[in-house]
Amino acid sequence: MASQINKSETKHTLYEDAQAILTSTLIAAFGIYLLQSSQVVTGGSAGLTLLLSKNLGWNFSIAYPLISIPFMALALWRRGLTFTLKSIVTVGALSVFTYFIPQLIDLSSIQSWFGAILGNLLLGVAMLIMFRHGTSLGGFNVIALIAQDKFKWKAGLVQMALDAAVVIGFAVTNFSWSAIWAIIGAVTLNLVLATNHRPDRYIAG
Repeated sequence: MASQINKSETKHTLYEDAQAILTSTLIAAFGIYLLQSSQVVTGGSAGLTLLLSKNLGWNFSIAYPLISIPFMALALWRRGLTFTLKSIVTVGALSVFTYFIPQLIDLSSIQSWFGAILGNLLLGVAMLIMFRHGTSLGGFNVIALIAQDKFKWKAGLVQMALDAAVVIGFAVTNFSWSAIWAIIGAVTLNLVLATNHRPDRYIAG
């Protein structure tokens, strides 16, 4: 039955894509704020930026777009102009939200384990919305989606393997309960992706 549906009838409109990017980046930015407040990193380019911000004092809102540049070049090469432009807008929106959210919400106290789990759950949900609207957070998202397109590997499992390197790097430089929560949080995020991101179950794109 699904194969008989005209793809043009299921394609997302510009308004739907814009709404999805706005919603998903706001959710992702709040998830990142929870991780920052908990002194915990996550995987992917967001986690790499958090790690650099923590150790080098970099501003996340500025560093994240810069770290995303090579991944955007890869996205343009392998996934096309539309995906790349959407991802650039997504990364830009995320940077804006991560700058303003700390000025709007004060999390003076949060348990690290709760911030790690909830922050990563929110990031996982945000990524699912992005993937279904043909965009991404850049970074490892791009590599995971390319691997899924080319080799039919599950994006969530590819993301998990790549994220492990970032989380292990955090654990090596900061072995503590925060490192343990970072590992648990990264696994949580990637289980959300591996369980729910199934392109064969979703028609609109």
